[in-house]
Amino acid sequence: MYRLTKNQAFWIEIPSNHCYYLPDDSTEWEFIYITLFGETMAQFYHQLTASHGHILTYPEYSPVIQFIFKWINKVEQEQVKNSYRASALGYQFLMILGESLEENIAQTKTVPKPIEDVIVFMKRNYAQDLSLNDCVEQSRLSKYHFTRQFKKYVGMTPIQYLTTLRIQKAIELLLNDSSPIETIAEKVGYQNGNYFAKVFKKQTGKSPTAYRQMQLSMPVDHWFID
Repeated sequence: MYRLTKNQAFWIEIPSNHCYYLPDDSTEWEFIYITLFGETMAQFYHQLTASHGHILTYPEYSPVIQFIFKWINKVEQEQVKNSYRASALGYQFLMILGESLEENIAQTKTVPKPIEDVIVFMKRNYAQDLSLNDCVEQSRLSKYHFTRQFKKYVGMTPIQYLTTLRIQKAIELLLNDSSPIETIAEKVGYQNGNYFAKVFKKQTGKSPTAYRQMQLSMPVDHWFID
């Protein structure tokens, strides 16, 4: 049993063996919830709960909470008109959540400088043809020690982190840049458009073209707000 306090939220999978209820001294509650679906969401959920547990704490001014409020506002104003835009927002939320947890790790742990240097290196050079060996070389550690340390402090492997950076940027470009898919692929570090499409679909559940073709939209599904 866990009693939530101010600025706390719980992060659960449905269905699962859990329940939540009002304390004896309360007569009502008000809360905001988001329901996310899909293989990518499930992978992220298991990855984050394994590293950080089910209880998350954020002040009201934090980027995660502010994004949720903006998200709900978009829905209420009917700015989310199709499942592609909803999926993009869902994936963006996961990226912000993951980034915030990464920052929390940095604040609670002393991240080794070699790992910190590689994170900065990847953020600056994700559009280049980077490999694990490039990151290892940047760290000046052995490959074995580097990969173990990176997973320990970041919560994912170096390649998973690099892929996350690239797909996040690809979503932004696909929705706001009219360049061909091949060009988008090159802009985020993939020299082969077909391989980019395969990675993109594995991460998001949608092909790059599906995100691009907003005019072929359908009504939002699996989207709940009271």
